[in-house]
Amino acid sequence: MASSLKAPEPFSFSSPNLAAEWKMWWRQFELEGLKIFDKFVFATASDEKKIKPVLDKFDSHFEPLKSEVFERFKFLRRHQQPGESFDSWIVCLRGMVKGCNYGTSGESVLRDQVVLGIADTQTWEKLLFEKSLDLAKACDIVRACEASRAQFTQITSDLTIRRPDDSVNRLAEKGVKKSSSTGEGARPKTFSGGAAQQLVDLSECSETLSVDGVSVTVKLDSGASCNVLPQEVFHRLPTRRQRLRPGPRLRRYGAKNGYLSVLGVHTAKMVVKGTVHIVDFVVVNEPGQPSILGPPSCQSLDLIRRVNSIQSVSRPPVPAVVTEFLNVFTGLGKLPIEHVIKLSTGSNAVDPVVSPAGRIPFRLEEPVYRKLEQMVADGIIAPVSEHTDWVSRMMVVSKPDGNVRICIDPSSLNKAALRQHYSIPTVEQLFAKLGKAKFFCSLDTAQGFYQIPLSEESSYLCTMATPRGRYRFLRMPFGLKSTPEVYLHTMSELFGDLTGVITYFDDFLVTGESMEELQTNLRQVLTRCRQHNLKLQLKKCKFFLKEVPWLGHVIGDGVVKVDPSKVEAIVNMPEPTDKAALVRLLGMATYLDKFCPNLAGLTRSLRDLLKE
Repeated sequence: MASSLKAPEPFSFSSPNLAAEWKMWWRQFELEGLKIFDKFVFATASDEKKIKPVLDKFDSHFEPLKSEVFERFKFLRRHQQPGESFDSWIVCLRGMVKGCNYGTSGESVLRDQVVLGIADTQTWEKLLFEKSLDLAKACDIVRACEASRAQFTQITSDLTIRRPDDSVNRLAEKGVKKSSSTGEGARPKTFSGGAAQQLVDLSECSETLSVDGVSVTVKLDSGASCNVLPQEVFHRLPTRRQRLRPGPRLRRYGAKNGYLSVLGVHTAKMVVKGTVHIVDFVVVNEPGQPSILGPPSCQSLDLIRRVNSIQSVSRPPVPAVVTEFLNVFTGLGKLPIEHVIKLSTGSNAVDPVVSPAGRIPFRLEEPVYRKLEQMVADGIIAPVSEHTDWVSRMMVVSKPDGNVRICIDPSSLNKAALRQHYSIPTVEQLFAKLGKAKFFCSLDTAQGFYQIPLSEESSYLCTMATPRGRYRFLRMPFGLKSTPEVYLHTMSELFGDLTGVITYFDDFLVTGESMEELQTNLRQVLTRCRQHNLKLQLKKCKFFLKEVPWLGHVIGDGVVKVDPSKVEAIVNMPEPTDKAALVRLLGMATYLDKFCPNLAGLTRSLRDLLKE
């Protein structure tokens, strides 16, 4: 409607004849504006003579109608952009949420959008770890993480890392000139990182690779002109592979007389990511010399890539169904059942065992005690002061990230505990249920066994001795021989009746012949999880894929394929030197026998070695 009206010309306050200018402007307004004004209905007759009610009527007339659905769509799609500060982003979100008409739930919706839309992955995981998270707490966590990153960047921006002069350089025909600007022989590589430049020590990058079947740690040296293998490592290779041919003269600044003692060139078979490569190494007799891969080999093996620019990769958006069931992916669940541990009786009865607390290394004391406090706060264990018939040792397992996992050592209790004898399906039986499925979701439960509580009597059976006293497990512990069957039976009871759902301990595979069917099946699983308070681990879940790795295989396109990581693990296994190592190798190969025709014939000579 507004497009058919002609707006009045702007009024000129600098006109020499303001009276004539005003009459002309008012005449234009009367022709166009009064046509609209006459259609207005005011609350009272006096309002049509007041400026604010009149302007409000014109605003409501010309402003287009807003779509609540579209406003919510824009709000949910508004994630934090790379380089955007959190304060700028949250101000934008607060402005957008006002037009979404969420009512009293606006604060919780805004909190969910902060959690799901934050750009930094580490901050995202920290937000998901919080049990009771409101908007204010979420904002404080994000601001603290943002400030710490800025401080870390400022601290490290002034550091200059120079490359040590241990690189190997081939002697040129006319000699090698030394650089005086960066020290004798050092050739630092400069990379542009925004406004500042930083010298990066690429010689400290290393990889553990298979060289002729032997695991060797090599340094990825972008300044070396060839690959180098020290004599000590060369002698570790299989004897039949130790062959040398004449090699070049090599020079390294700092070596005796400037030259390395070259023994010859060795051609090796290297396995990288399941692929065999032929690589030449110069073998040298230099004590302390590291194994080195030069730039040509690093690039051909895809271990080093030339990067001309760095671009932030945004995290893929979380599916809408995850947002709807966000509480399923946070916290530790508690299923509405109790596991009762039954012990042998009569002639098979076993006497109770009380094990003393073992010592733990000094470096692990702080993380172990901190983990015990966390497990008490999470309701997994509880302190025990009264007498208990059974006391087991505590087991501590270190993780790569510096944390620890605390388990009970129920070796004595397992002799008395009775199994449930629930049939565990084979991989072939599970894959037979795939049918014509073409789309998949892979789900993983969070701390699976800990989501099943123990009965009061069973809890005291699982008492654990620690240097800080005794604790009893309130949840089903790892290591007890009856727990895997109990857990699998529980999952089958809770989810076995759902269509398109395959359960195997803490792994769920949701399938569908179409994306719509997969959506329906996934929603059924998440609804059942919410109903029984089963929690999932979001960072290990995969959604709406045509091909997904599951149980050591890759499922997709209606077929089950071999997982490349399993092939790489078999190829990288060291050559067996005893019976136990040979059994391990044959066990790994047999796991993939369905993909290898005539595997029995190929491995017959190896299996004959196991005969007495």
